[in-house]
Order: sequence, then structure tokens, then C-alpha cells
Amino acid sequence: MLAIPLIAATLCSMTIARSATEASAKMGESCESAHHMESQTTRTDGDTTITFRFCQWPAPSWADEDGYYTILVRELDGPGDSEASGANRADYIKIPCHKARLEYDFRSQGTYSHLPAITASAGDVIPGGGPPDSAAKLRGHLLPCPSREEIVVLHNFKQSLQSAKCVS
Repeated sequence: MLAIPLIAATLCSMTIARSATEASAKMGESCESAHHMESQTTRTDGDTTITFRFCQWPAPSWADEDGYYTILVRELDGPGDSEASGANRADYIKIPCHKARLEYDFRSQGTYSHLPAITASAGDVIPGGGPPDSAAKLRGHLLPCPSREEIVVLHNFKQSLQSAKCVS
């Protein structure tokens, strides 16, 4: 007698979980359709911009009701005076959230590698693609002030942003 209620409870919880997963998939598809996206994450490269677009369900607090949000990257000249400075490029990354995970790649003369991911907060200025705590390198350099919604990553042409995603 006890086995029947346990089996029924298990089947019921599996049905609820499957229904929630199906509802999530439908909401994701609806978001993708509404925003003319082919997948839940897209990247569009312009001459001096990168736009990351997302449809995430359930919708996080920083997204629209349907789970849609964007991260816009402006690629500008950095304060460094040469490639060797590690700061002659600046990515201004506008995020709708508090923190983002950024992934850069390194390419030079046939060498290619994925750099360790960086988690940064809005308002951070990160020199040389390194951790936010090395800001002392920036003293004496002029840099356009980031907005309160932006992260600035300084780097050279050998490093390029591959991925950006909100994490909180």
C-alpha cells in the first residue's frame, strides 16, 4: 500500500518538472522569435562595437519580462602609448546587471589561448585584461570615465573579448 503513493508522488513531481522545463523552452522560443534571434545567445560584431543578446528564462531581474537583455561593448583606444603597454585598447562594456563574466582570447604570431575568465562589477576598470586589483598601473593615464553601468577592460590588440554574460 505504501508503494503506490510513493510512485504516484514520484510521477507527479516528474510531470511538474517536465512541465516547467517545457514552459521554459516555450518562453525562450517566444523571446527568440520576438527579438529575431536564432538561439538564446547571439553575438553581432560591428566596426567598433560588439553586441551580445540573450534570451534567458526564467527572466533574471536585469532582463525584460520575456528574459531578453543585451550587453553592448564599445571598442576604443586605450590610454597606453603602445602595444607593449598592454593598455592601448579599451573595451567599455555596458551591462544591465551588477556583475558580468568576461572571457578573452589571446592571439599572437601563431599562438592562441583562452585567458582565464574575469568576473567584474559595473564601475570596475581592469588594466591589461588582468584582475581588478591591479589598478595601480593606471595612475597617470587619462581614460574616458566609464558610466555607472560600464566595466572597462584595458588590453592590447592581441587580446579580444569572446564572451560577456551577466552573473548577478
